Formats: sequence, structure tokens, C-alpha cells
Amino acid sequence: MSNAVISRQHDRRKLPDGWRWVRLGNFMPKSVSSLDPVMTPNEIYNLYSIPAFDRGAPEVVCGSMVGSTKQVVLSGDVLLSKIVPHIRRAWAVRDNTNKKMIASTEWIIFRTNDADSDYLKYVLTDNNFHREFMNTTSGVGGSLLRARPALVAQIEIPLPSLLEQRRIAAALREQMAAVDKARAAAQARLATIKDLPAAFLRQVFAPPGQSLPEGWRWVRLGDVASIIPGQHIMEADYNYNHIGVGYLTGPADFGESTALITKWTEKPKTFAVPGDILVTVKGAGVGKTNLAPTEKVAIGRQLMAVRATPDFFMGDFLYLFIMTQLAILSGRALGATVPGLGRADLESLQLPLSPLLEQQRIVGILKEQMAAVKKIRAAAEVELEMVNTLPAALLRRAFAGEI
Repeated sequence: MSNAVISRQHDRRKLPDGWRWVRLGNFMPKSVSSLDPVMTPNEIYNLYSIPAFDRGAPEVVCGSMVGSTKQVVLSGDVLLSKIVPHIRRAWAVRDNTNKKMIASTEWIIFRTNDADSDYLKYVLTDNNFHREFMNTTSGVGGSLLRARPALVAQIEIPLPSLLEQRRIAAALREQMAAVDKARAAAQARLATIKDLPAAFLRQVFAPPGQSLPEGWRWVRLGDVASIIPGQHIMEADYNYNHIGVGYLTGPADFGESTALITKWTEKPKTFAVPGDILVTVKGAGVGKTNLAPTEKVAIGRQLMAVRATPDFFMGDFLYLFIMTQLAILSGRALGATVPGLGRADLESLQLPLSPLLEQQRIVGILKEQMAAVKKIRAAAEVELEMVNTLPAALLRRAFAGEI
């Protein structure tokens, strides 16, 4: 583990004139004061915790609310999270109140007059640093993985003069603010695009009770479709080796619009056939829908299959309608004594029945609209992905002396 850190000594990238490599251990205080806030139950503290970092500001708490001993931090300190190290958490402490400032013991504290706190914070989120930081960890993974301060202290960072650090930090603050603004705009565009399919569907499928175009009428789902409940298959009776027929257990098997087969069974109980609409009726994701695959499959008890009567409905038209019912179905599931949906919940859904030729026309229009939305959504996702790469690029340039 330490070899990964030491290897930096033999593979240093060239620094701009006036810069130098400095070990982080030079910025780590030999001792940090601690206190038990419970001993002063009425005192108000600013608490720098990991959850507070994720929310964007320290917690304001009274001593009686804090359950363990904390580190005392000072304005200008920089904090680096030891836990879940793949998530980059570096925090510059700011004293903009008169409250005492304390921090979780899950932070490594850096304290120095030789480094600008914002510059140091940015260094600690840079890709070059993060790669070395991950080499200092121990534990079995996930929330149990922790960075070891003794090894973190050996990592070297590029350090220009204090004046240059402040200039770089100021430039990065301005650039990162612009990135945040661009990210928010890209996220807003993507959210609007994601809402388009639901808006298209609302234009076609009126809420129950509203007047319908001539030739349309309200019907119960149970009167125009069959509802087939799934049945549980024991884990010992299904496999992942393509033996038997496909088996779908729930929304974990759902694709973008059509379910994906990842399990098989030789002891099927209840079947869905091509053209059926799968509705999640139990557990997480109640109300979520998908089309059955293009082959006959067994379905588990978390699902029900809705099979349209051909004389009344096109399967695609019925699927698009059921997609609009997620909120209604979820509400019914939560309101039940035992959360979930029964066959009667689906059978009682009111839906607008139009002539088959009209259904065909509407489905054609909606499919064109959905295809167009898919294209612009893909473009918006690429745009957001590009924006999200900017911080790393800005940091790379900053610590190469290029800004």
C-alpha cells in the first residue's frame, strides 16, 4: 500500500517554476483539541459532520443534541473525509458566526498558514490526489472503507507561493460557480424533457369522469382485459443458466419499455405472453409497468399481467394508458391495510375506450413523439455529462499552472 504512495517520488510530473512538492503531513496538526458537547448542553455549536457536508452547510446544534466527543476546528482549517473515500468530501471551515466549531472524528484536519484553505480544498478533490488517496484505504469496502491518516500524510501535493495559491483559488471559485450554473441549467432542461412523455399522455387520456370525444366511452379495465396475478417460485426452482422458461420476479427485471429475462425456471406457475402489460403490485415500485418480452414467461407474485381483449383494445394503447396511472396505483397501494395492489384495484380502473382505428392513429402519433423525446433526451444527457467533466478539467489545468 505504501509503495503506491512512495512511487510518486520517482514519477513526479514537472511543476511550473516557483512551485514545489509538499507532503500533506506538514499541514496536519500534531494534536487537535476535543470536547464532549454534552458537558455544555445549552451551548450552541456549528457541527461539521459528514451528513452536514452533503447538505451543504454545518449543522447548528446545542450540546445536548450531540452524542459523542468531537474535534475542535478553527476558521481556515480544511477537512478531508476518511470514510466512504470514493465520495470526494473536502471542506474549508469558515467562521462567520460566534459559535464554537466542532467536527466529527471522521474528518482528517489540515491546519497551516502556508496554504490557502480554498486552494488546499481544491487540491484534495483533484483526480491526481484522489488516485493516491484511494491507495491509503483499508477495510472491506463500502461504508467500512476508511483512509488511513498516516498514509495520507505521505501524499505530496503541488504548492506554489501563497499569493499564487490565492489567485488560483479565486479563479477556480469563479469557474466552478459558472459550472454550477451550467449544470443547473442542463439538469433543468433534462427534467423538462423527462416530463414530456407524461405531458403527451395527459393530452390523450383524460381523468376519469371528464367528457370524451364522440365515439369514446368510459369502461372498467376489468371489463375489457384479463388480469393474471403472478405466483411465487422458490429460489431453488429457478436458475440463471437458460434452463426452462424465462421468469420475471418484479420491476428489477424491467427494461426501458420491455422486460428483460435474467432468470429461468422449469417449474412455471403463471404466465405472461407477448403483448401483455406487466404491472408491479407489491414491494418497491408499485404501479411501475413494462411490456412482456417477445416470448412466453413465468411471472412472480410481485407482478400481474394485464391482457387486452383484442375486440376492445390494442395492447400498445392500453399500455400507454396504464403508464398514466402510476400515481393512482401507488396511492391505492399505500392506502391498503397491507401495502400492495389486488386484482380488484386494477379491474376497477376507469379508462377511455375509443374505436380501434382511433387507437391505432393515437398510438402512431405517441410513438413518434416518444422517439423524438428519446433523441433529445440523449442529447441533453450528453450535455450534462460534458458539464460534469468540467470540474476535473479545470482542476487539472489549475495544478499544472495553466490558469
